[in-house]
Amino acid sequence: MEQCLAGYRALEYDVEQIVNRIKTERAYTKPAQKMLDDAQKKKKILVCNPPEIKQDKALIEKFVIEINKELPPNSFYIPEDYK
Repeated sequence: MEQCLAGYRALEYDVEQIVNRIKTERAYTKPAQKMLDDAQKKKKILVCNPPEIKQDKALIEKFVIEINKELPPNSFYIPEDYK
């Protein structure tokens, strides 16, 4: 997950550089276009390779049991219209 976050932070930095270049040059120049193309390629890699999230099902079940003990579902008022 950290690697994915670092990738998006780097992409954000790249976009800031493109914006600053356009502001400084007061034009959308060929170098800025190339920078944008490169940033879009980086984004594609990030989007197409999401981090693998492993869920600990036993831990989730443990927490559900604990929560249901503290806040039993039948202790909540649910209006008749929503039942």
